[in-house]
Amino acid sequence: MQTNLDRVVFDYSETERKLFDPKQYKYWDNIEKNYFKIKEQIVSEVNLPQSCSHKEWITSRVHLNVSQSLMRLLYLTEEFCNASNTFNSASSAALIKSIVEIPLYLGYIVWILDENHDFDKVRSELHKIAFGNRDSNSGLTISGKVTHKDLYTKSDYIIEKLFQKDKSTIKIFERLYKDSNATGHHNFEARMLTGIQNKDTWRAGDRKELFVFFSNTVFPFFMHCDAALGISTILLKAINHDLDHLPNNFTS
Repeated sequence: MQTNLDRVVFDYSETERKLFDPKQYKYWDNIEKNYFKIKEQIVSEVNLPQSCSHKEWITSRVHLNVSQSLMRLLYLTEEFCNASNTFNSASSAALIKSIVEIPLYLGYIVWILDENHDFDKVRSELHKIAFGNRDSNSGLTISGKVTHKDLYTKSDYIIEKLFQKDKSTIKIFERLYKDSNATGHHNFEARMLTGIQNKDTWRAGDRKELFVFFSNTVFPFFMHCDAALGISTILLKAINHDLDHLPNNFTS
């Protein structure tokens, strides 16, 4: 059975590599390494016991949520690499917007485990992120029960708590979400990602020239992907730590 790829790679030729700012090389390397690290953390099968200790119940549901999220993160990263390798600015912008949402979700899970000490509260919060609001006609999920603002606010709280001795002056998750969201929304202003407008004339641009220009100077595609995967590895450690330290049963 094939799920996520074993690895991703940015396979630019030597001539193409020279078109990019050298700082991009480190982002490529980080993305390739963290993709592999995250793939190793995915649980391919999760049993969901109904009658068990609180710790077992919570651990199984968190493993389910996290493994599904990580697989989605890797699938999106695979396509981001494909889009980047073919100099597809529009697809890269859309994918980055989706990729960055996943560490927000993981950060919220850390907040659930770290800040809630009542089984019913933990169960309620896990249910909120697992099941969104459904359309009465189609039966499909049309919105989440937790807003993006709640996700990045809680995630920033957790990051500040984890790094109290080295606090950032920037709300990392809020900035990452808003910047990547702006990048994604530029797809609605497609003239910028697909060509150049000079006064009253717009002309389609060469895909390679546009992608290199935008990724080097305007839209930090590679930095955002690197940040999303790197932060996810940190949050995975926090999730595993919290699960290890759960009581077998909550007293309240």
